Amino acid sequence: SFPPVGALLAGMWVAFSDGIPWISHLRDPLPSASELKGLPIAHAAARRLESLSFRMADAVIANTGPAGEMLRARFPRAAPKVQVIWNGFDPEQRPYPRPTPPRSYKTLVHTGAMYDGRNADVVLESLARLRDANQEARDTRVILLGEIGGHSGARIELYARAEREGWLERRSKTVPKSEAWRIMAESDFLLLLQPQSAVQVPGKLFEYVCVGRPILAVAPPRSAIEEILDNAGIAHACLYPNDDPAAIDRKLLEFLRLPSGPVPFSAWFESRFDAERQASQLVSIIDAVSAGRV
Repeated sequence: SFPPVGALLAGMWVAFSDGIPWISHLRDPLPSASELKGLPIAHAAARRLESLSFRMADAVIANTGPAGEMLRARFPRAAPKVQVIWNGFDPEQRPYPRPTPPRSYKTLVHTGAMYDGRNADVVLESLARLRDANQEARDTRVILLGEIGGHSGARIELYARAEREGWLERRSKTVPKSEAWRIMAESDFLLLLQPQSAVQVPGKLFEYVCVGRPILAVAPPRSAIEEILDNAGIAHACLYPNDDPAAIDRKLLEFLRLPSGPVPFSAWFESRFDAERQASQLVSIIDAVSAGRV
């Protein structure tokens, strides 16, 4: 969980006091300098904690390939310790597409809270521009499942106007996972928001790919998200944060014209992100640490 301070301190304490191997699985990074702006002591403490954890851990697991590369570059002495196990999907517990209910519009669905720079502003702004002249935009309703956090940067007045006009539906209260999966599975299109990081990959991406509907991603160019989408076998489009409005409108309109029927994911995706295979990776790391090979 973020921030991982408690987990790192617990790992250090147990490894030091009990003298047993420690595998540090970094699900999220420590706060960055920009996140701790104006807090120099906190920033220095975070960097010290991070450096110490890399020295003490017997193995470090990153959750994306780019994150692993970044950590090896930052801590070259600890580079041999860094392994990568991506997020993925459980083949026994995964969402499947469902028939779309009869309706006069198509749905673009985002599941999960929006926080720390994640917002749907660029999509809503583009739809607002396109609705006047394009039937595809007028026939699209955006559904946002989850709270809009205070640090999301969302222009709330834009969302309120879209709700009044009837083409945005917000459900800020937490819904059961089964209900979120049902809405996801009955959608026409799926929306992924990660404009602030080219390295991290939200876990919902793997659920989206399992559903097989076209995915609209807001992410930086050459991101880990884009690499996965390019190889997953699912129709998609990527809106870059630095795209100008004309490019965003063009990409979005082309996306809304895609067939919305589900398709199966590729063999490439299955071979890399199936949780059974990832469990085997973890077993290998545990065995290597126990045998002193890492």
